[in-house]
Amino acid sequence: MMNTIQIREQIKKSVDRLPWQMVAFIIIQLMILSVTVYAGSMFSMQHDIFPVWIAVPGAVAIALSYILGIVFANSTRSAFWSLAINVTSLLTDIVFCVLYALGQYKVIPDHPEGILAIGLAVAHGVPFVLMSVLFAGSLHASGKQEREDHAAIIAQQRSVDKQREEYRQAQTNLELKKMLTEASKLDLDIESQRISIERRRLSLGGVQKVSDPVSNPVHTPSRDEQRTMVVDSYRRLGKDLNVTNEAKRISISRATWYRLRDEARDKGELK
Repeated sequence: MMNTIQIREQIKKSVDRLPWQMVAFIIIQLMILSVTVYAGSMFSMQHDIFPVWIAVPGAVAIALSYILGIVFANSTRSAFWSLAINVTSLLTDIVFCVLYALGQYKVIPDHPEGILAIGLAVAHGVPFVLMSVLFAGSLHASGKQEREDHAAIIAQQRSVDKQREEYRQAQTNLELKKMLTEASKLDLDIESQRISIERRRLSLGGVQKVSDPVSNPVHTPSRDEQRTMVVDSYRRLGKDLNVTNEAKRISISRATWYRLRDEARDKGELK
């Protein structure tokens, strides 16, 4: 069990943690509001305008409208509602206190008439209506501001999510490009190996033909056959004839090609 010293230390720590500035502010405000509530309720009951069960709650409602209205007004970015509520509450308190005091001093007669009666009637009704309107306006503005802030947060979150998705998509595209590049390199390697194998196969096939003339006889065209092939190329291709390509096709040189052409012209085989 805790002894007396420990209990005192615990109480002292708890007291030190209290927000004394806020507590003092609340106490002062309640004391001031008690004066204005009393003056407002007594003024409302002067000349038998309102009964006590209407006047007292009405004065308390004005005080609460001021406190809560300031809270809601401070949650908006516009200074209008806070300024309007402060000014209206200040003028209302001044009017209630001054008119109540004037009634107590008998400056205001028991049965006012004319302009004085109209002014007192306005003083009895306008503050309640005006504070009610300003309180409702500050509440609406606060709710609207909260909805706008919530919408802005949602829009910002969506923007962040979109950027994250774009980043993930970019990373995915980059990985796909790397995979395609590697696949292309692999295809090139495979094609290079295929060409190398094909060249080796052709090389081995050529050696076999040279080393084995019996099993792989090579037919060498005679000069007459070569001249016939030259004439056939001229007749078949005409102006599109490419001497170099055709000479390679029949395995002769360009010089041999022209000699065969001249022989064909001399023999009348080619014009």
